[in-house]
Amino acid sequence: MNTTQKFFIPLLLVGAMMTTLFLGCTRESEDRIPFTVKTENLTDIADLNMSTLQVRMTNTLGRSFPGHLNAEGQTTLMITPGTYSIVITGQIITPDGDPATVQGTTVGSFTVTRDGVMAGTVSVQDRSCFRIDGVDSTLFLNEVTVQLTLVNAPALIIREIYFGGGPAFTGLNPETGDSVFANWNRDQYVEVFNNSNRVIYLDSLIIGGIAPVNGFSNTNPNNPWDGSGVLAFSGSMWMVPGNGTDHPLQPGEGVVFAPEAVDHSAPPRNARSGLQLNRAHFALFNAQQHTGQTEPAPGVIVLNMLTAPAGNRFTFSVSSPAVVIARIPNFYEEWWSQINDFHVTQPGSTAQTRHWTIRPEWIIDGVDVIIPGAPHIIKRLPRNIDLTFTYLDGGNTFGNALTRRLYRVENGRNIYQVTRNSGADFVTARPNPRLRP
Repeated sequence: MNTTQKFFIPLLLVGAMMTTLFLGCTRESEDRIPFTVKTENLTDIADLNMSTLQVRMTNTLGRSFPGHLNAEGQTTLMITPGTYSIVITGQIITPDGDPATVQGTTVGSFTVTRDGVMAGTVSVQDRSCFRIDGVDSTLFLNEVTVQLTLVNAPALIIREIYFGGGPAFTGLNPETGDSVFANWNRDQYVEVFNNSNRVIYLDSLIIGGIAPVNGFSNTNPNNPWDGSGVLAFSGSMWMVPGNGTDHPLQPGEGVVFAPEAVDHSAPPRNARSGLQLNRAHFALFNAQQHTGQTEPAPGVIVLNMLTAPAGNRFTFSVSSPAVVIARIPNFYEEWWSQINDFHVTQPGSTAQTRHWTIRPEWIIDGVDVIIPGAPHIIKRLPRNIDLTFTYLDGGNTFGNALTRRLYRVENGRNIYQVTRNSGADFVTARPNPRLRP
């Protein structure tokens, strides 16, 4: 080996290493850019450790970039360029030692480009990656600040919703002899659960779906009820009867509300869900208005209907319902005596149809459901009730339900997760309602 060769090999290795470094940084700058999420501390609680809070950036293509805040309430995520929203959720321990749920989200979306320019940028900084032979490769650091709020977790929650239906046996193919199935969506139900350690009375509890009936639009993402100061029911508004203590719900127990409280597993329905809703606790049924529905099975308590929907059958949306439970304080004084203020037509509409409405602060719990990939999403529930949305993985008509995540088991009693963010709180699972024996 001559002198030239001795020097050539090391130089070649150095050159390869430098090339690798340069290409690595260039590739990183092409594929990912750093984005810093900061938070504004809660105004009523200071010096909190924020490291238990999760942050997730999600772009319009459905790709998510998760992470955790540090103790000071910020983090930097390596993301791809795109249009994003940010959600922050989690539990903290207050200086008094009490657990508290915290959440925050960006209002609307923002766009991050490869050179770091962001629509609505709060601040833009740069940092050097490295320098080789006078070539400066730079990554740009974008920042946004998210306001955090404390969330009050309700004792009474919506634990499970089944609305999209699933296969039902309709007969045999005369040519092949194969079984033929069609979607059956009349076996809908909502389970309400006592997530506390005390007895809760269900008397006067209100349940129903919030307008607009679906959480998407092909042309317009605006909710016509925004700014009205009330939430309108899409169809009927239902109330549990009773004198105040007639319907106790024990800690760790649930009750099922069903529009058609009959056995859907048996002929002639033959639903593969196997849901025996003849064992539901309550029925959303009115014999005069709902002539297209079957009368509830014996033992099922019929709710009071406060208005009639269009058509002859009540149903939750089979694609994207927004379901709430609520309670009106001083019902007769604050609502019934002012019925003209709460039984109103849709703002901006020429239709004379009147909707029953309630004030947002009367809502106990709610779940906003959408269809993945919907062109224009309509947010119907206040963000302090449901920060974002949830949806059925795989879509509707497959016999799945939306089920709340189990948080922990305490003294044999299930306690479910309540962060006021259905996107984090609910998962897609097989229906498993707590029916009567």
